[in-house]
Amino acid sequence: MTEEIWSWLNPDGESVHRSRWPTPDATAGSDAHLLTVVSGALSQVRRTKSQQKLSMRAEISEATVSAPAAERAYLAAAEADLRAAGRIAVLTLVAATTPLAVTCTW
Repeated sequence: MTEEIWSWLNPDGESVHRSRWPTPDATAGSDAHLLTVVSGALSQVRRTKSQQKLSMRAEISEATVSAPAAERAYLAAAEADLRAAGRIAVLTLVAATTPLAVTCTW
């Protein structure tokens, strides 16, 4: 199956078994810090749900994230993913000089 899908994506006929491994530059344009910031916010959302003894699938009517400007930019870029993963209806980003903090409203 893998070989079949590979042949669809690589019409030059090279086998998946003989092709080179991807190089680090194949992920050009990605930013590892984005993952760190967004996963940190999601972790806080999940921690809050756990403390409230709610299912991880529980809907949050609003989550407010306070963060410095650089981190807010990452959060804004991944807003749709953060909202989907945390089941957040409304995500509000607020300027702060303190480390990232999340408050949730049910």
